[in-house]
Amino acid sequence: MTKKPRNFYKSMKVNDWLGYGVQHGYNDMPNKEIAKLDKTYYLKGIKEGWLDKKNKPSGFFKNMSIDDWLDYGFDKGYDKMTRYDVSKKENAYYQKGLYSGWLDNLIPKPKRIKNGFYSKMDRDKWLTYGFRKEYDKLTRTGLADKNPRFYRVGLENGWLCGLISVSLQGSHFKK
Repeated sequence: MTKKPRNFYKSMKVNDWLGYGVQHGYNDMPNKEIAKLDKTYYLKGIKEGWLDKKNKPSGFFKNMSIDDWLDYGFDKGYDKMTRYDVSKKENAYYQKGLYSGWLDNLIPKPKRIKNGFYSKMDRDKWLTYGFRKEYDKLTRTGLADKNPRFYRVGLENGWLCGLISVSLQGSHFKK
């Protein structure tokens, strides 16, 4: 490798810096390898925030379209992985898909297996149980605190309004 002038990278903008890296094959190397080969290039990328832990410029996924995001995921094989594994492997990619609502297009949500005591109940049994335990005298917040699983099942199925009267639902805000 030839010796570069002292301030070779100083005036570089992000596109010039990335182009130089691609031209020299740095985009396919781990960070440690880049640091060994060209420490000033590596330090410039770190200092400017252009190089993150995965050798991509920071903000790499920020302006991606859904098509580009999906293509990237399919190319990396993320469609064959679990959501957890993708988040561990490349969290920025996972977060972009999660918050943009695109993740379900790549990795469908796992189906929840309802095996809990309350989730096996139908509406009438759930309501009867709630009245018997006097949950109808609680606010939504009180019920969520007292029995979170019972509350969650009622919330997910839309049964809470049958148990907790409208006048009590907001009573915890009154003085």
